[in-house]
Amino acid sequence: MSNRNGMVPHHRLDVAFAFRRSAAELQGHVARLGAERVAAALRVAVADLEPLLAGRVQMTRAGLRRLRKLS
Repeated sequence: MSNRNGMVPHHRLDVAFAFRRSAAELQGHVARLGAERVAAALRVAVADLEPLLAGRVQMTRAGLRRLRKLS
């Protein structure tokens, strides 16, 4: 969503960057641990990993902590 002058607000760009960064980290965890273990650590179904891996939604801080402990 852009403002009146057609520019995207700066805070929206920061959020998009954070989502992509966490998606990249999650992809690394999936590559090392496998989708089933990652989904179990995040307490979601394997099918629910797709929007997380695409960077469309953010994982919880608690889930991210659990993943980092496994690595």
